[in-house]
Amino acid sequence: MDIPLNRWTLNRDIIFVHVPKCGGKSVWRALDPELRNKHGKVPTHLPLQFTDYPEGAFTFGFVRNPWDRQVSFYHYMCQRKRNVGDLYNKSALKGMGFKKWLLTFNYNFYINRQMPIVNKWGVNLEVPIQKRSQMTWLEGCVFIGRFETFDEDLREAARLGGFKLATLQHINPSKHKHYTEYYDDETIAFIEEHFKQEIDRFNYRYGEN
Repeated sequence: MDIPLNRWTLNRDIIFVHVPKCGGKSVWRALDPELRNKHGKVPTHLPLQFTDYPEGAFTFGFVRNPWDRQVSFYHYMCQRKRNVGDLYNKSALKGMGFKKWLLTFNYNFYINRQMPIVNKWGVNLEVPIQKRSQMTWLEGCVFIGRFETFDEDLREAARLGGFKLATLQHINPSKHKHYTEYYDDETIAFIEEHFKQEIDRFNYRYGEN
């Protein structure tokens, strides 16, 4: 079976699922240089369910406290450098603030319009990023590590998957205050409702992780 290049494979039997703002670039940097040089690019964000990986492949990814992750995602979008092809209005995004961005479900960073989320692989994910569980990407993975114990869990993934690691370091962090500084009762409850899958499965609690 040929492995499509629209997801990241370390080889035919090892697949990393890159959930946005869950340490994907740090995983990439931690790989043995031979693997980095072979593949050349940081992994894209294709959910495991939309891949046709070989039977028996080692599939892995990372999950993150959803309250923390949404704050990180918002500030990353506000702070990242514009790339060719970017359509979202950074000034508008900054101006609306975290709470409005979180609760305005269909606002997808695009200039003067609201639109359904259709990713670049042609898959209509419909549920906007503000409400989309990380399990959308990770369901079915053999191993799911926690962002909060990144070093330990990445080493375990490498042991299970049989690949080598180099230096572990946090790459591409967004700059912001502790995530609890951005929430009120309404937004805390919003995350509890829409990210119940990972909250229950990984025992996340607001303010404790």
